[in-house]
Amino acid sequence: MKGIQISKPCSENWNEMSPNQKGAFCQKCSKSVYDFTKRSNEEIKSILLKLKGQEVCGRILTTQESALNSEFYAWKLSNRATLNRAILFSLVVVFGLSVLSCTTEQEKIAVKEFQEKAVVVLSQEPVLEDEVEKEKVETTTVTKVVPETEIEEPVELMGDVVILKNRDSINIQEEVFACGVGLTYVNMGAMVYISQYEEYLEDTIPEPITEYDDLGRILPTEFSATPFPNPTRSISTLKLEIAEKTTMRIMLFNLQGELVTEIANKDFERGTFELPVDLSEEKAGMYLIAISSKNFSETIRVVKQ
Repeated sequence: MKGIQISKPCSENWNEMSPNQKGAFCQKCSKSVYDFTKRSNEEIKSILLKLKGQEVCGRILTTQESALNSEFYAWKLSNRATLNRAILFSLVVVFGLSVLSCTTEQEKIAVKEFQEKAVVVLSQEPVLEDEVEKEKVETTTVTKVVPETEIEEPVELMGDVVILKNRDSINIQEEVFACGVGLTYVNMGAMVYISQYEEYLEDTIPEPITEYDDLGRILPTEFSATPFPNPTRSISTLKLEIAEKTTMRIMLFNLQGELVTEIANKDFERGTFELPVDLSEEKAGMYLIAISSKNFSETIRVVKQ
């Protein structure tokens, strides 16, 4: 099994999802989908470490997935080699002590020869070519090259993105990026990884630096918006955690799409904010808080009892 993978790709349409700061919000699953396609490997691993133990739905290039697995297996092989070298070192120590108990000159010579060979091995970098090649075969994702004559119609072009349709035999969202003569697929779905991958993340990702605002509160590293109490009988409070300075418009709508009130339309600094959502004069039922900025939009439900 790979260190990390999307074993069951999702067939939902990414372009129909509502964009947010994490990537997009899937209405069907009622959860955010992290867009990793433009993030570095270190950023992806940091997010996965932060969300350890949680189900993460992500959108990732197959080349990124392959690179992450290659890094993981290199770490695993390195750890294995380190363990083997530690065992060998222990044997050297044990054999060294056994010299004192050797009864014949021939036994002493045999122990010294072993020690000399072991020292040479310990002074060299471990080489595990056979295992490395084996892991490469098991984990490398090959970029698929598709001649123009084999591309099925219709084909919809959206900038640098090509969406192939009518591929009933493949149960994934057929979205690819044109890369020279090859095609690199985008995969989307629940990300699963073996338990040792968590150990790898903890071992290789440095602890994040915690920053505080003037009131001693931890500054957020990602956006979140939560109304409380929810449901409410009169006034709810919208708690905002904003990871970077942005201009944001927040509006309250009823289910008929009618604007009830504009909660805010201003610049927000990075930090935590609480805004009142007054439903005291409104009828009982469900309402929608629409949050939008230059880079994303998000809709949150709040209920008036």
